[in-house]
Amino acid sequence: MLAGPQPSLLGVARPKIIGSGADLISELQALRRPVVDVKFKEASRQSIQIVDLRVGGLVLTEARTEPIVWYSKQEPNLSFVIPLSGNGSVVERGQSVQWAAAHNILQLTYAHSLEAHSNESHFLEITPQMEDLERAVAAIPDAPERLIEKLVSAWTETHQGIFNNVDYYRHARELISLIGLARGNEKFLKRIGIDDVFNRLLAEMLVSKNGYDPNNKQSVKSTRSERAVELICDHIASNIGSPLTIPKMEELSGLTGRSLNYAFQSRFNCSPQEWQRNYLLDQANMRLKTPSVPTSIKKIAYELGFSSSSSFSSYYKRRFGELPSDTGRSVILTSANFGEAVSLIGSNR
Repeated sequence: MLAGPQPSLLGVARPKIIGSGADLISELQALRRPVVDVKFKEASRQSIQIVDLRVGGLVLTEARTEPIVWYSKQEPNLSFVIPLSGNGSVVERGQSVQWAAAHNILQLTYAHSLEAHSNESHFLEITPQMEDLERAVAAIPDAPERLIEKLVSAWTETHQGIFNNVDYYRHARELISLIGLARGNEKFLKRIGIDDVFNRLLAEMLVSKNGYDPNNKQSVKSTRSERAVELICDHIASNIGSPLTIPKMEELSGLTGRSLNYAFQSRFNCSPQEWQRNYLLDQANMRLKTPSVPTSIKKIAYELGFSSSSSFSSYYKRRFGELPSDTGRSVILTSANFGEAVSLIGSNR
């Protein structure tokens, strides 16, 4: 058995000590690991110490374990293991990938069922939320298209974590040291954005590993996603009254709805549908503030492509804090006909 609770690199004072296979399976599944079975290799040595931190969508797990083998089901995802001591292997469809501490990063995809062996070992596992990691990749100029989708269908691999002369292994260890200094205070770590930093680090490592150097300034240019955003925005502005659906945006840009969403979030901090709606609402606001072009609210809603005047009014109030009828009324009161309006109001008292 492992000798007493060991100090945690993640700064958590009391690790969980698990001594049965069933409890370990339950714990690992709660930590987003698709584990279906575990077997300790020695009857007299059956324990594992686990420390886990959840910061935003990021799950950090530190484990010290006796010799063990565990089995996973097929559940495509991405997880990064940093071995600190010990060694082992991952068997995937009859092929074995060896790993050993130190300075290895084991990249697990769970694209196929796995059989993972380890001797007495100590390791850290980083499991990002897929949507967060995809967003971080999409924010890198000229990042390979659909990179995450390709990676999660790939095989397990181990690498040194050094690409384009950047030591991502060392940077990951430095971030873990920072977490240790925070003594596992999840609220503090979330407040300083440690989950975002980890996702950006992992995203840059994956992009670098797949043939693109984010540090090469000559390669930073207008990306396909940026061009798609410009194309869609121009189309919306030039075709007022015919709002674009997501399928139509995909057809125009050649990007998936998910990629478009990431591109708009990165540039405007909103989805493409929200950008389109806000643009049309701004057009409505300008029309209502132009008293020389009198028109009904219902007609404005119809001309701008809203499904109904009630939905238009609801969105308008959410954006400007008042109903469209209130905007029109305030324009009348501040126009050159102010005196006439005052006389009218006075006569109705």
